Amino acid sequence: MENQFLGRKIRRLSRAIRKAVDANCLGKINLDLTAEEGMIVSRIGMLGGKVETKELLENLQVSKSTLSEVLSSLKNKEYIAYEKEQEDKRKKTIVLTEKGNEHVERANKVFQEFEETLSAGIQEEDREAFDRLYHQILKNLEEEGE
Repeated sequence: MENQFLGRKIRRLSRAIRKAVDANCLGKINLDLTAEEGMIVSRIGMLGGKVETKELLENLQVSKSTLSEVLSSLKNKEYIAYEKEQEDKRKKTIVLTEKGNEHVERANKVFQEFEETLSAGIQEEDREAFDRLYHQILKNLEEEGE
């Protein structure tokens, strides 16, 4: 086994996953979207296809200006629309359009296939051990930051 620090191994794994996603997934999903736009459309889908900007901001942890730019582009490309709230006309809800929903369905299918490739040959007990390790590392990092 390689004699590397755990952080380096995780970084190497992360890079390999990113490279595989870029090479094998994004071209099948994002017909006319940037990776960031595609990710935001998919996240809106995960949140039920209808979400307030504030909730999306909290969920994505991006700046308000970045989100605003991406949402503007997605609206122009007809992946999202805005609905005004009945109670508060100043409040707008982001809603996926038919085109946005098609993107989410396509992305879900492609990433499900990728997940199957990623986890091929991994036994259930190893997945459980990985989950424990993952959560412990996150906990350690959160405690370090306090």
